[in-house]
Amino acid sequence: MTSHYILDENKQVVPVESILEWSQWFQEDSRRVAYSESLTHQVSTVFLGINTRFDKDAPPLVFETMVFGQDTGWDELDCWRYSTWDEAVKGHEELCKKWNVDVNTSATSAVVEWLEDEKRIRTKTG
Repeated sequence: MTSHYILDENKQVVPVESILEWSQWFQEDSRRVAYSESLTHQVSTVFLGINTRFDKDAPPLVFETMVFGQDTGWDELDCWRYSTWDEAVKGHEELCKKWNVDVNTSATSAVVEWLEDEKRIRTKTG
């Protein structure tokens, strides 16, 4: 059984026997499923393309969401793995909720929101 996988045009996981085919796919295609961040956390979900599950009789775990935190020097705070694209999208959303990160934000929009809040505070107190 293979341990290397690619995604087809419908984001379905496809096993490949050739390491050359696998490596070429990784050079040409994006592995990112989702990315969200706040001022204090980053949540990144990617297609790994390799099976990280030890039980070879179970579906392969080929997607991963990791959460990194500013308080820990951007070290890993959380990690979930999945077998399908849809599970990975759902898991990304759940981890964003768990770590209080808006799934639709980037650091740029978070900074803008913070600056607007600061401006409102200063206007009220100033």
